[in-house]
Amino acid sequence: MLNRSIEYAVLGLLDLAAARGERKSIKQIAVATGLPQSFLGKIFQKLSNAGIVDHKFGPDGGFVLAMAPKRLSLRVIFQAVDPDYFTPCDRQATSYCSRKKCSLRRVLREAEEVHRDFLQRQSLADLL
Repeated sequence: MLNRSIEYAVLGLLDLAAARGERKSIKQIAVATGLPQSFLGKIFQKLSNAGIVDHKFGPDGGFVLAMAPKRLSLRVIFQAVDPDYFTPCDRQATSYCSRKKCSLRRVLREAEEVHRDFLQRQSLADLL
């Protein structure tokens, strides 16, 4: 399930992609996208740590994409923002699923694999 952090990351990255290499501050991205500045700051820290964006401090600082939008897959973005996004069902403790015997496990694993592969083939450029 897509969460707000992933949605905001993609929207912020789309704004950076549209800037075509111009550095933008979190405040500028927040204003352009209408997203909360403090939340974007936390998300962009994760994106920076993952090497998706480059961050420079100072008056001429800000964020810029670290790679071309066509080289940045949605899967990489999703995993950077939410490392547990692709956690297999057998690793999630739930009250309704027995870890020893789950009739849905095989089907859910296959669905997760298809989902991962699809997102790997989709780039940020595909959303521009």
